[in-house]
Amino acid sequence: MLNKVKLSGIVASKPKFEEKFGGEKIYGFVLKSKKPNKDEYYEINIRISDRFDCFSKVEEGVFIELTGSIRSVNKRVEGCTSKERRLIVSVFCNTVKVLNDDSEFVNTAEIIGYIHSEPFFMEASDTMPQRCDMLMLVKRSNKKVSYLPITFRGRNAEFVSHMEVGQMLKCEGRLQTRDYTKTRNNVTKNYRVTEFVVRTVEPLDSPDE
Repeated sequence: MLNKVKLSGIVASKPKFEEKFGGEKIYGFVLKSKKPNKDEYYEINIRISDRFDCFSKVEEGVFIELTGSIRSVNKRVEGCTSKERRLIVSVFCNTVKVLNDDSEFVNTAEIIGYIHSEPFFMEASDTMPQRCDMLMLVKRSNKKVSYLPITFRGRNAEFVSHMEVGQMLKCEGRLQTRDYTKTRNNVTKNYRVTEFVVRTVEPLDSPDE
């Protein structure tokens, strides 16, 4: 199942140990990816193995290029209640290399997956085009799955808004992070979501049909 990402950007935090598989250690850090046509950045969660030859060179402030796959986990994070869990999206590195500081920023992603939640369509406003949000289920090579927040805009939003749960889609686009606030029981909290913003979408026939 297609699930690939190519990113280049600035390492924004020191890699921090997260877990161990056998003798392999997995570290997490934040990568700053430049927003289109702006001097601002998305901050994308990255996970990396210590077995890469250049792992010791992946330090805060270094410019790197990586390829990998999008993954998600539903977990409790700092600031949440004991029952509250959040969907954390990250990119797991398959390849990584250190580049010169004047290298270009890259942010591309491709997935094939299934609509997992009812499409949520929003009409255009004075500042935003029409939009449609959903969760997609993307299968991974280890028989696990990831659930990814997906955003369609403009005519793509209207195109997918009437599709049913279970529809298979091929999407091309980029990753972005977006901050928002939510108020519950008179308590307001700040959140950040990592989502896939779709540039092109193609419905596919499910192999099960």
